[in-house]
Amino acid sequence: MMSNEEIAQKFAEQNCAQMILARYAQHLGANEAQLMKLGFGLLGGMQEGSVCGAYLAAVLVLGLAYGDDKEKYNANLARFKEIYFKTQKSSICKEVLGHDLSKPDELEVIVQKGLFAKICPCAISDSMRALDQILEFNEN
Repeated sequence: MMSNEEIAQKFAEQNCAQMILARYAQHLGANEAQLMKLGFGLLGGMQEGSVCGAYLAAVLVLGLAYGDDKEKYNANLARFKEIYFKTQKSSICKEVLGHDLSKPDELEVIVQKGLFAKICPCAISDSMRALDQILEFNEN
């Protein structure tokens, strides 16, 4: 499992959703380049402070893994939420960050305080931790 520091460094190259999708692409037999494009638009709650990109990407990963079995998908989505919400108070980007990045003045505060680098790695890590457990994923 990547540390929050490693996630923060990689976060400079990929957005939150892309980091989740890239991590599990090979494990799920998916095309990483296409998943990176898919994840591009999910950053920052789709750039409106809506659902967190790391959370959305995790839901997409679960769809890739269990999308042909509704019962398994629903059970694993419920399990993901249970694990994720043990440490995260919300899946809404503007609630996680404490500011609405769709508003220029609040985005400026987020940038000035370095909140993307301070807060987002935790949401990414929590999504990865939950998916690792569900998918029995080990990157070694």
